[in-house]
Amino acid sequence: MRANLFWFSDGQWARIEPFIPSNRRGVKPKNNRRILSGIMHVLKSGCRWVDCPPEYGPAKTVYNRFNRWSAQGIWQSIFEAAAEPAEPPERMALDSTHVKAHRCAGGGKGGASEQAIGITKGGRNSKIHGLVDKLCRPWVLILTPGNTARLHSRAGMCQSARRHRRVAR
Repeated sequence: MRANLFWFSDGQWARIEPFIPSNRRGVKPKNNRRILSGIMHVLKSGCRWVDCPPEYGPAKTVYNRFNRWSAQGIWQSIFEAAAEPAEPPERMALDSTHVKAHRCAGGGKGGASEQAIGITKGGRNSKIHGLVDKLCRPWVLILTPGNTARLHSRAGMCQSARRHRRVAR
């Protein structure tokens, strides 16, 4: 077995295993850990799916599992569980910044309100609110319309952070 391959540790696997669907029809998948480690290897290394090392199983199986679970939204919960730190940060910082939007940016499905574009004195813009730990690693990122007051979004950020871990004060 090659040393440069990615394998989930026992601790990581214990965190993500509850998110793996087990109520499928048909043949039950075997070697989930091997296939998912292959998917993470491809995502980390940036190689093509067909170049996935054979230790992870057939490349088509690895790709199909990733593709199907992406469409079902399963990967979002797996990535959140795998990336979640073991303990909450000691200190956190909150900051916001504005991003100008082009005048035709609000023309998508649902209009500007669905795309978090607000109209202010400076024109159309959005606000990115970030909650980071003491090493400036993002904890929560929220996109709101530019005319949203900071106080309104702060309550939402803290509420969102509490869902994942308790915010230290």
